[in-house]
Amino acid sequence: MATSTGLHPKWPILLDWLAIHGMDTSSLQLEARSSPGAGYGLYALKGCEAATVMFSVPASALLNKATLTPLYPHASRHLTAIQLMSLHLFFYKPKDLQPSSDPSFGPYITTLPGDFAFHPLVWLCTCSETAGHGLLSFLPANIALALDQVACRFLTDCKNITLNLSLRLFNLSSIPWTLRVVKKHFFGDGSMVSASGHY
Repeated sequence: MATSTGLHPKWPILLDWLAIHGMDTSSLQLEARSSPGAGYGLYALKGCEAATVMFSVPASALLNKATLTPLYPHASRHLTAIQLMSLHLFFYKPKDLQPSSDPSFGPYITTLPGDFAFHPLVWLCTCSETAGHGLLSFLPANIALALDQVACRFLTDCKNITLNLSLRLFNLSSIPWTLRVVKKHFFGDGSMVSASGHY
């Protein structure tokens, strides 16, 4: 596979992990790399037709309720899929730029963004006096309403995770990060993987 400069440093590790789960990565026609002014993204190495399936992720490599239930049999009965994924990310969020210690999904979790300070949900829920928080008053009414609804679900999820699993014993500062990761990837831009694992 041809590579270009700016290749994401964790991309080869992620591909090796996916291959262990049965994904054929030998003829993959895309790569994770940086682009000037845009940051990291997933780029096709050659042109393709619209609606072309670029790759399929094996079911065992998908982070979802089905793959997490064996790890959290009790919690899975009380938490939604989003809450269960957020709980798992809470336990295995990378620390100090180190890889995630998760033995099951570590290479994937390590590639997730580490900070969401740019996201309007963070501005709303933290009520910080940042420039971003000041921008909330400029949102169109329909967008502001949608953001309020997402924030309500976000706070409900935080509460349910905390109440059902007595997470008051832990440092809860990572819970908002984990929920933002899950909600951004599954709802934020509408581009997340389908239930079948096809991208």
